[in-house]
Amino acid sequence: EKSPEELAQLVREKVTLGEELITKLASVRHVDGVLRLERKINQEINLLRTHLQNSTLIENHILCTNLIHFEVLVAVLVTCRAPKYYDLPLPSGSRRTPKTPLRVDIVCDSGLSWIKIIARKSKSIRDAASGRGKYGLKSILDHADDFLEAVLENPINFQTPRIYFVCLNPLDNDIVLQLQQKGIVVKNFTPGDEFLTEDPKDAHRVLNLDITTLLSHVSSLTNGSSHWEFTEHILTEQALSEQKNPVKVILEKLFIGKRLICCETAEKSFREIVSLLGGPEEKRRTEELMSRVEVLSDITDIPEILRSVQIRGKIKPRSYQIFAFGIFHGALTVTSNEGFIRAVKTQEGIEIPAFIHEARALTEIKEKTARRTS
Repeated sequence: EKSPEELAQLVREKVTLGEELITKLASVRHVDGVLRLERKINQEINLLRTHLQNSTLIENHILCTNLIHFEVLVAVLVTCRAPKYYDLPLPSGSRRTPKTPLRVDIVCDSGLSWIKIIARKSKSIRDAASGRGKYGLKSILDHADDFLEAVLENPINFQTPRIYFVCLNPLDNDIVLQLQQKGIVVKNFTPGDEFLTEDPKDAHRVLNLDITTLLSHVSSLTNGSSHWEFTEHILTEQALSEQKNPVKVILEKLFIGKRLICCETAEKSFREIVSLLGGPEEKRRTEELMSRVEVLSDITDIPEILRSVQIRGKIKPRSYQIFAFGIFHGALTVTSNEGFIRAVKTQEGIEIPAFIHEARALTEIKEKTARRTS
C-alpha cells in the first residue's frame, strides 16, 4: 500500500499528463468533438486536484482515472492523417438500439478510416470472446460485427471505410486472426508512436462538375490574371487568395485520369452566366472545357439518401438537382458551394460526397475598371 506522499506524487504526475494532453489537442481543435474531449480531460484533472486538496486520496482514484485512455486517444488524434471526428455517434442499425448507438472513437482520412480504442485488459477480452465474460458484456468480436455493419450502412464518398482496432494491451493471436479474417486492422499502440493508416485508394473515377467549378476553371483569375484590385471587395479577396492558392492547378490535378460529367442544368446555367458576364477569353476557355465534359440528362429519380431533404435556405432547387445528379451517377461532385453541403448536413445529417475548392468568379470584363497590382 502506498503512502499519502506517494499517492500525492502520482496524482501530480497524472495532473501534469492531463495538462500536456490539453496542450497537444491545440493542433486538432478544429476536429468535430475535440472540445468535448478537452472538457472530459479537464474534468479528470479537476477531480484529481479536488481529492489532493481535500486529502481524500485513495489508490483507486489513480487506478480508475480515464487519463490513460485519453492519452492514447490524443496520441492517435494528433498523429493520424486528416482527422475528422472524435466520438462520432452513428444511427442505429439492426444490431443496435437507439439507446446504445455505435460510437466511433476517431474518424480520420477524411472519413475513410474508423478507429476504435480497445482499453480493456487482455484477460477480460479473452474471457468475453470465449463466453466467460459478464452477462450482457459484448466481446471484441461482437464490436467488430457492429462496426462492419455500420461501415456498410455509412459509405464515405461511395467507399467503405476501413476499421482499425487500436489496442492498449496485446490480444491473443487467435482473436487477432478472427478480427483480421473479418477485415479489421488490429494495431498495438503506445503513446509516443505515430499512428499510420493505410493510404486510402482513390476510387473516384467519375467527377460531377458543379456550376461553381466550371466558372472557377475558366475564370480570368485562375488563368494567369490575378494581380488586380477590383472595385468589388469580394473579387479582390478572390484575387489575393488565387495568388496563394491557384484553384485551376488543384482542379487539373484532380481531373487527371477521370471521367468528367455534368448535368444539363449545370451546363445551361454555366453557359448563360458566361454569355452574360464572361469576357472573350473566358468564353473561349468555356468551349475548351466543355469539350472535355460529358453532359448527361438531368435525373428525375432522386437518390433515396436525398429524398428527405427539404428545399429551403441554402438548399436551392438547382443545387439540389446538381448534387443529386452526382450521387445518382456515383460521382464525386466538385464544387465551391460549401453552403449547400453544410445545410444538408445540418438538416438531415447527410454527408454529401464532394470535393470542395475555393470559389472564383468571372473577372475578365471587370479588369477594365480594376487597378493592376504588382
